[in-house]
Amino acid sequence: MAQPEDDQFDVVVIGAGYGGAPLAALRAHQGRRVALIDKTPRAGGKAQTLDRRGYRYEMFGAVGIPAVGSRFDELVDQLGIQDRVSQLVPEGHAAAICFRAPDGTWRSQRSPLRPTGDAGELTALQRTFGATDRDMELLATFYLTILSMIEDEVEALDDVGMLAFLRPFGLPTGLESQILATMNMLFAVAVDRLAASEGVLVLRQVVLGGAGRFHAGGYGQVPEACAAYVDAHGGAFVRSTRVDEIVIEDGRATGVRCGECVLKSAAVVSNAGIQPTIVKLAGAGHFPDEYVAMVEGLEPSWSIAGLRYLLDERVFDAALKPVFSDQSWLDSERFAVMEADEWPDVPLIAVDVASEFDPTLVGCDAGGRGAGTHQAVDSAFRVAELVGAELG
Repeated sequence: MAQPEDDQFDVVVIGAGYGGAPLAALRAHQGRRVALIDKTPRAGGKAQTLDRRGYRYEMFGAVGIPAVGSRFDELVDQLGIQDRVSQLVPEGHAAAICFRAPDGTWRSQRSPLRPTGDAGELTALQRTFGATDRDMELLATFYLTILSMIEDEVEALDDVGMLAFLRPFGLPTGLESQILATMNMLFAVAVDRLAASEGVLVLRQVVLGGAGRFHAGGYGQVPEACAAYVDAHGGAFVRSTRVDEIVIEDGRATGVRCGECVLKSAAVVSNAGIQPTIVKLAGAGHFPDEYVAMVEGLEPSWSIAGLRYLLDERVFDAALKPVFSDQSWLDSERFAVMEADEWPDVPLIAVDVASEFDPTLVGCDAGGRGAGTHQAVDSAFRVAELVGAELG
């Protein structure tokens, strides 16, 4: 690693993804000396923007939810990095749905990335999914319910699966499939095992702020700008460096070791994942046995089979285009059937087209979601407040 001029910091942040880089920049903005460390050459984590053979694309395809009014806007304003970060939401009917109906016909519709709720959009939804006026009333009841829920009501859904939460609303199969397929695409987890609290929060963000935001020059521009902010405000962005150990002294984190180098700090924040942080970097011996058992028992989300195409001509004319049928969404039971090699008629496919957001980019990412980036930035604000309180 490139040795910083001074190895003493107020905060060391491990991982320059969408949780770590904004947190580091927020603490630097508050006057703290911050070291931001990442194992790769640039910030952004899985959503970092790569440059290869004249193309720019994300390591793992991503778009932002909500499109407007997110904590990204708050972050950019607070740090004053508007000159480096331009957030893009295409106008017009930039979203598309491709749905295979039960009779085998394909139906499609176009809509804005920011829903308006006008009569034309609702009529298109009815036509695509064969919904009656009564069905639309049930759908309205569902969305009015989640929009009116207070924070305590949402948190009470932590142990309720999204499928179990949705079913009592009695939605018809097509409209239910649209919601459940969306949950699969955004969270990459079985809908019966997805906490309804998470699903409700994201659906609210989609309704209020739209789905589909990109950043000019690539989705990784925000964490890159945050890392640069740390460098410019007395800290250090340490690239291509792997943290081997969080140094613990008298029960308190006092720095990190990277090879032969030790960076000292009053606080250490890890964005490397809870299991690697607790079990490997800090060491399970520093935590209660019950907590370690809980951490070790956590399961990661499913992976997504992704194909990336870099094309020189326009093929898709929509920024976002999910392809699915009533059989495409997956709960644990349906996934077990797939594992036995009995696949649905239409596997769930999500197409993101970066160049429809930013014409200077070329490429189509099939698979890969960006819902979690908003939660990561939101967490960065929360952790920054906690670290600030701890340091005084």
